[in-house]
Amino acid sequence: MPKYFYFKLTVMKKVYLPILVLLFILLSSSKVFAQGKVTYTAILESQDLRELKAELIFKDNRSLFSFLPDTAVKAENEHSMNLNNASNAEFEISMGEPLASYHQVFIDRRGQEIITSERYFENGELHPCITVEPTGVIDWKLKNEQKEISSFTATKATASFRGRNYTAWFTTEISVDAGPWKFHGLPGLILEVYDDEKGVQFLISKIEIPIQGNPQDIEAPDKGKKLTIEEYATYQENFVDELVELIRAKLPRDAKVSNISATQVNKGIEREY
Repeated sequence: MPKYFYFKLTVMKKVYLPILVLLFILLSSSKVFAQGKVTYTAILESQDLRELKAELIFKDNRSLFSFLPDTAVKAENEHSMNLNNASNAEFEISMGEPLASYHQVFIDRRGQEIITSERYFENGELHPCITVEPTGVIDWKLKNEQKEISSFTATKATASFRGRNYTAWFTTEISVDAGPWKFHGLPGLILEVYDDEKGVQFLISKIEIPIQGNPQDIEAPDKGKKLTIEEYATYQENFVDELVELIRAKLPRDAKVSNISATQVNKGIEREY
């Protein structure tokens, strides 16, 4: 009987021990990449192609992307219009707030939701809102191209999304489905992504895995009116018409204007919905 048990133990050690070791390594690796923080340099045409800093925090199946405060930009929460009595005049209206003051993108891959804090224009004012849309809406095409980025081997992928054509570089060495802004859906962390006009660029500058100290909580933004992405798109479409009416209301009574028209030049990350 003792010999029988000795034989069974020997077999168990030979067959199962390597499997247990492999499982331990895999689980340990997944813990290393369970949470992290990535800093990106963002270059956006909507921000006059200035370099901005942005931050992505990911943990398990959640991630939160935020723009960091730009000390060179003064916060503005107004729009101004200077009009005169000229029959033909062209003018530019700028309005809004710095992206860091409100814009965040939360992605929950388990709940399959993207929740974004935005602003919409109504009754002559900007109002806070959150938009909700499903994950998995970016149809990536993997390419047989690789390059080195920040000591990682990155693989190329391309996609068209919201009116722009993008190239992304991701690494499977950090096996998390996460990236800057709304970019996700690749089998590794997105290190770099840009559109073919270079009007939108996110370039990695720093990776911290795991996060040192007390990591920030990853919570969805919740301030403002809740809108579906389709409802938000409707506000965007109606923006020009409402702006024209606002201009008419601002004109002095003695102004002689035969026609007012406006064209929205969409420099935002999303050009269409």
